[in-house]
Amino acid sequence: MSTEISHIISKEDLKLYSRILFFIELVIFASIYYLTKFAFEPFVIWDSILNLSAQIKVISFFSIIFFGGILHELIHAIFFAVFNKRGWKMIKFGVKIKLLALYCHCSEPISVKHYRIVAVMPLLFLVGITLILFLVTQYFWFILLSFLFCFTSSGDLILLFTLRKLSKETLIKDHHSEVGYIYIAD
Repeated sequence: MSTEISHIISKEDLKLYSRILFFIELVIFASIYYLTKFAFEPFVIWDSILNLSAQIKVISFFSIIFFGGILHELIHAIFFAVFNKRGWKMIKFGVKIKLLALYCHCSEPISVKHYRIVAVMPLLFLVGITLILFLVTQYFWFILLSFLFCFTSSGDLILLFTLRKLSKETLIKDHHSEVGYIYIAD
């Protein structure tokens, strides 16, 4: 007989892990920025293409963060739909107002192996694109976006860390109301 076991990450642990990840990510992205800034001369053409007013830059920046958050959850949903037996029917989106966080929830169990892929794909996709754009253009806003997209994936990274002791074939599903998951133990 199978037993469902909840693994909820406490708010205190989330705060602690988020602070640790923030520091690590800050060091990594600051290092990338300074190493590339001094190793390469930016292409002159990008200065003229990206020479926007300060107001447009700020509005664009926050718009990209907002739509990046939506895209982040959509990437989760796409992979949840691929890996669960009932597809999009088991996926819902929402907003946790207290946390100011968007979320994607899948109520159908999938393997830990697939859950790990679902968790990491927004990080790889969004950070990868903005990091490549930074390396090509040397434009500061791209490294800043890359850092922020990485930071917004902190919850996913914390979940990945907590999954390390589970077998890759163990079935797992999102917890319905908390940050965490439910795994099915045989």
